[in-house]
Amino acid sequence: FYPNSILELIISVTRFHCMMIGAIGAILFRERNSFFLNLLNNKLAQVLAWLTIVLLAVNKFHVASIIDNELVSVVALVLIIGQIEVDNRIVNLEVKIMDFLGKISYGIYVIHPLLIFFLSKILIGIKLSPFYKYPLVYLMVVGLTIFSSFLSYKYIERYFLSYKKKFEVVKSASTTQQ
Repeated sequence: FYPNSILELIISVTRFHCMMIGAIGAILFRERNSFFLNLLNNKLAQVLAWLTIVLLAVNKFHVASIIDNELVSVVALVLIIGQIEVDNRIVNLEVKIMDFLGKISYGIYVIHPLLIFFLSKILIGIKLSPFYKYPLVYLMVVGLTIFSSFLSYKYIERYFLSYKKKFEVVKSASTTQQ
């Protein structure tokens, strides 16, 4: 897909339309739209969504390039609704490790691409079989991302989050659990 205009370039780079899928889902959820809830909040939808996540993880998900990102947005919406509406949830993400990863998620978001970039420059020269090299790279990237994000949260982000509390109008659930 090669954008022909600046608008197409903006849409393909920012993917605001994918965020709109989540926003529309939030509105439909808040309004308790029965069609929306029946469609997304059932065991079959949850199973298909988790199967799609597995296919994404092994780089085997592709329908059509023009709608792949939108489909992933819908899958994320199905999983989010499934976590909120616990009746049909097939995977419970409310566990300590997910809470921890949620707390450091901003650091993960910011640091992860940087670590991939820098580690790729460092590890490019390692002469190993791909059988060993790929797991080594994945373990290093994930491990260093989580470790760096934890340090960032502990020594930088928490200070600013506590400082932010002075200016809050309404306390959010996540700020009361720190």
